[in-house]
Amino acid sequence: IYVASNDSLCVEGELCLTNFLLYFVPHNATDIAGGIKHVMLPIACIAKIDTNVRNNVTEIVLTDRIYRCVKFRFQSDKQVNYISSDKVLQMLRAVCFPTRMIDLFAFEYFKNHPCRQQQQQQQQQQQQHDDDDDEIWDWNIYDAEKEFHRMGIRVEHVLNASSSSLPEAEVNGKDAPPATADDGNDKDTTNQNRNQNQSHTSHSPLLMAAAAIAAKSTFNMQRHRQYTATRMPTLSDKPNFPRYRFTFVNRGFAICASYPEVLVVPSSITDWELQQVARFRRLGRIPVLTWKRRGSNVALFRCSQPQVGMASNRSRADEHLIQSIAEANIGSSVLYIMDARPKLNARVNKMKGAGFENANFYKNIRLEFLNIDNIHIMRRSRKALSALVHAGPGSGKKDKEWLQLLASTEWMSHIRELLKGAHCMVRVLTQQQQSVLCHCSDGWDRTSQLCCLTQICCDAYYRSMKGFIVLICKDWLSFGHQFEKRCGHRKDDAVEEDERSPVFEQFIECVYQLLQQYPLCFEFNEQFLICILDHVYSCKYGTFLCDTLKQRRRYKLQQRTLSLWTHLQNCTHSKQFVNCYYTPRSCRHTQQKQILMPKYSLKVLKFWNAWHLRSCVEHITKATPMYVDDGAVQIQRLFMNLKQENEQLKQQITDSKNDNRTRKKTIVRVYADQNIDEQFD
Repeated sequence: IYVASNDSLCVEGELCLTNFLLYFVPHNATDIAGGIKHVMLPIACIAKIDTNVRNNVTEIVLTDRIYRCVKFRFQSDKQVNYISSDKVLQMLRAVCFPTRMIDLFAFEYFKNHPCRQQQQQQQQQQQQHDDDDDEIWDWNIYDAEKEFHRMGIRVEHVLNASSSSLPEAEVNGKDAPPATADDGNDKDTTNQNRNQNQSHTSHSPLLMAAAAIAAKSTFNMQRHRQYTATRMPTLSDKPNFPRYRFTFVNRGFAICASYPEVLVVPSSITDWELQQVARFRRLGRIPVLTWKRRGSNVALFRCSQPQVGMASNRSRADEHLIQSIAEANIGSSVLYIMDARPKLNARVNKMKGAGFENANFYKNIRLEFLNIDNIHIMRRSRKALSALVHAGPGSGKKDKEWLQLLASTEWMSHIRELLKGAHCMVRVLTQQQQSVLCHCSDGWDRTSQLCCLTQICCDAYYRSMKGFIVLICKDWLSFGHQFEKRCGHRKDDAVEEDERSPVFEQFIECVYQLLQQYPLCFEFNEQFLICILDHVYSCKYGTFLCDTLKQRRRYKLQQRTLSLWTHLQNCTHSKQFVNCYYTPRSCRHTQQKQILMPKYSLKVLKFWNAWHLRSCVEHITKATPMYVDDGAVQIQRLFMNLKQENEQLKQQITDSKNDNRTRKKTIVRVYADQNIDEQFD
């Protein structure tokens, strides 16, 4: 028996379990007016399984990753053929919480998928023709070299900047640096990564240049400890010198396991100094460039918190790097450091050995705290929101108190703080033309949220479908957001829940708010965002599995699972993801029009009905709840009809012009023939 919230609906039927879905089939299809789609759960989305036994009835309560509860009751009647509730629990726990990564459905789905061979053939054809129109969105949709080249950082800067940042004797040296192991306990993984590095080097000019520099550079540690003797001249002394360069200092994930191997840093900083900075920054997450506007040196950097501690520890290499970031921006030597945390939380972290930058040691910086709460507060807020949304009529929560109860969850307030922080960063980057360095504690949660929202507002490319995917690959997947821990893949919330938090969901909801505020500037719509969120938790594709690039490479996800981006491009309903109001030409007139300023007032923000309310009680018990926005659908249909009529009229005008031209030519020819005849007469 399927039981809706607070026994408002009880339906008899069959509970079916596959290696991907848990779904309920009622004996009478009309018993669930909203459709059985509301009682279909990917097993990877199940986060917790509870049981209650009373009066010969066993009740199984399933809680999914967004804290929605689904209840089923089993009656202990010996005269009815059934599978006991104990066996159901045993099977559920086995498939919902596998101990091995390879037991997830994404690996099995890839083995039997028909597009597996087609995708390989298309990739080969794409390598031969290299046409952007026929490009396949797959694991390789994000290329660091191409993306940073789009921002104006060219490959030749690798050799020019990096070689000049080393002493001449070291650049001409013949000794290669010692190889760094990927994992001391996994020699096979190390060899595999070395082979992949070699294969990438043979194809990419960027990696060939970086590998050549790494092979030629052998640092003299004693000499480099003398900072005044080895530092590069200030960038102000070389106006034509490239301000930013690629570095391969993290090759083999040598200094940071959660960073990509290819990084962009100021040209005046040496790789040896970057290694020293990695010791001072938490988890080795050094300040690196993530975005720069083409034609300008104003840039956005990201990192983790410094390990200052109560003793006010210092790192001269870190101070030099921060100074280099500020000096790389011509015309301004001030750097804004945006700390996403509340100031009180940052001080608490200082007592634990970390902290924030001291303005007395770092020159020309302005430190601002953006007051965004940590993952634990966000998790509690999301739980409260889900409990409110899925509360039934008998819960005592009246409809007239909805706004008060929604405010008590503080979910919209957290969305407001994120958009306010992004607004502050956009203002500094665009209006004040100052570079920004953003970090939180570890630099992979709030930092990713703020950096991505800022880039969406500053760069129109990230508001296209492909650009948005590239942004997720760059700032979330590549820079080590912990999807496995935050989403709870393979984890039982009853055992471990402390690391779970809706960080990525909050970012997507902030994008939805921007989409509502600027509906003409986004190529995709909210259905595109909902599809991404669904598959973050479904584990049907390998895109969001694991926490870092290093782990994805270790499990060979690219060779053993499908990419979500391929599904978004080629699924049967991919046309439904396109925003019919998108007008990219209107945003290309001036650079200023490309910039979006987020509106963060609670008077402006909208509650995301399509995501939060799609499986609430009203949707299950009613075919069309009152809050379904049918008006917006009707407007879209009218707009599309008018658009088609407009295209038809344009075609008719073009055809009529062509007909008029042909008629004029015919008349001229007839008139010329008449003149000739008259002359002969």
